[in-house]
Amino acid sequence: MAIKKKFTQGIHKIPSGLCFKNRSFRCEEGKLKGLTTGHLKNKYYKDFDLKNAVYEDTISPHCSYENDNVKATKNTCYSTKARMARGRKVDSMIGQAIEWMLMYNLHQNTFCKAHSVPKELDKKYKTWMKNDPARLVFCLLSKMSLKPVATQVIVADKANKLSTAVDLVCKDKSNKYMLIEIKAINVLTMLKSSKQMKDLPLTNCYLNQSFLQLASTRQMYIKTFPSNELSESAYTFVVNNKSCTAYKLPALLKTKRIY
Repeated sequence: MAIKKKFTQGIHKIPSGLCFKNRSFRCEEGKLKGLTTGHLKNKYYKDFDLKNAVYEDTISPHCSYENDNVKATKNTCYSTKARMARGRKVDSMIGQAIEWMLMYNLHQNTFCKAHSVPKELDKKYKTWMKNDPARLVFCLLSKMSLKPVATQVIVADKANKLSTAVDLVCKDKSNKYMLIEIKAINVLTMLKSSKQMKDLPLTNCYLNQSFLQLASTRQMYIKTFPSNELSESAYTFVVNNKSCTAYKLPALLKTKRIY
């Protein structure tokens, strides 16, 4: 059964006048176009095809957390549909954990190692802890001193009729908001490319595609929540059963208008 995505979960103001209805983002003026459903691809990497991506980019990670379960198996999704389904699963479980943190006053480390939880949550919690990718996201967040506060937060640029959702919003040690894009995929697949992007000094690998999405989302977040103090840093987390790795948004994308 397909997982229905929930939007703006956790401690975060629901954007005024924005909603998700009839499979699309909407505002007072009507339907908004999705950022990732063709817009960025048509502009920067229209010809990308993973089957033809024979080169491997070398992008250094910022931080990583390796699975402490030596029996963890490699989970490879060969189709786009399968990768998207796995991504939705991870998104859903992160959102569920944040809801439990609020409802039961649980510390985020409860989702890194097994802890005692309220009796009514015990069965669901044990099932949750068996999902390595979601657990590894929380492990890496703790390692980077980041507190998850909300998932799937809707943001938009109404003037350009574009909208998307932030995968994960955290608070850093300075209490600033930080945005994280989550890709549930193996690292080697994320780094495969075929050529340069149009008008950018970046290859067209999945990781760089995610950086464009992250940079655009960050710019829309500023428009949607102008009073929220945003961290200078933002990350793409690449997660699978084996590890969760953080890649920092390149400096060249922070000031450039992407979308």
